[in-house]
Amino acid sequence: MRVVEEARRRLAPYLLTDESLLWSGRPDPHKHFTASDIFLVPFSLLWGGFAIFWMTAALVNGAPVPFALFGVPFVALGLYMIFGRFFYKAKRKRETVYGLTDRRALVALGTGSLSEAPLQRTPVDQRLSRDGLHLTVTFGRSARGWMTGPNYANTGMELFDRGNGPLGFYDVADVHGLQDALRRVPR
Repeated sequence: MRVVEEARRRLAPYLLTDESLLWSGRPDPHKHFTASDIFLVPFSLLWGGFAIFWMTAALVNGAPVPFALFGVPFVALGLYMIFGRFFYKAKRKRETVYGLTDRRALVALGTGSLSEAPLQRTPVDQRLSRDGLHLTVTFGRSARGWMTGPNYANTGMELFDRGNGPLGFYDVADVHGLQDALRRVPR
């Protein structure tokens, strides 16, 4: 209950005068993997493994220092993709609060950053996790597919997304509460 109260407190300054908050909550910071990881985990292991191999081979074979240093950013990116993105994702989830009003979907990140999507005439996509314990809801058209590029939302790789993904509530453990609030939104 403390989480809901904190979410309501953080969202209160963003509510319009005649707007009512139907639901508030947070993403589950303990849920680490998504469907995108079917691609991202093997890719990150290949990238990181090759980058480490490159650096090791360059250092062991006595390559000039600039040649060896060329691999440093690739190793750093590989380590981030393998490990770092999960720490970043968990930290981001602990700082995120979601709110659903009778008019808008609100996502407050950290302190003072708010994203919003109007609910009227906006497509809403609900996806229940395989185990049925988490719900992900996206508002608006999804920017997925080979023509629009990948959607890195909720992967820890949002740094590379350039804002292409839709606004979403990711990995919400209050499945029934959020679904009930979505049913109460006027269309």
